[in-house]
Amino acid sequence: MVTRYQESATGASIPVTPDAPFPVTIPDASIGLLATEATQVEIRDELQTAATDIPHFALDATSDLSRVYGSGSTVAEASLVAAVSGQTTRVHKLRIISAGAGYVEFRDGSAGTVLELFPFPAAGAYVIDFDPRPLFKTSANTALYWYRSAAVAMTVTAHYVTS
Repeated sequence: MVTRYQESATGASIPVTPDAPFPVTIPDASIGLLATEATQVEIRDELQTAATDIPHFALDATSDLSRVYGSGSTVAEASLVAAVSGQTTRVHKLRIISAGAGYVEFRDGSAGTVLELFPFPAAGAYVIDFDPRPLFKTSANTALYWYRSAAVAMTVTAHYVTS
């Protein structure tokens, strides 16, 4: 095979292979490669880092979700999803219905940190469709609780993943 050279825009001599059906330009080593030693180190470090969240594309269907239903008509806190050792609970879809004024809180454990609050100035509903990114999540080893602030009928349906 015969190798010819052509001049690049920077004036460097770039080898070209004319025997190919379409001439193929071979990159000049002085220009730099796509994967330099620095980027290889960054890629290696990224691959060695433990994942802290499910990637956006990992949950593109609701078939991967579990579902829990809760209801009540008194001011109370109740467990929705039990704690699992070393696991978090991430809610991806939610429906809350209230027969009157009040609010619903989702908590990180019994009497724990409020993860999300949904106010109801009157009877109504919240319907939050599936999102591959969680609406909220518990800490590891912690149950998901919900709290009803008023003595009116309230129901909740949560679609979640525990891992």
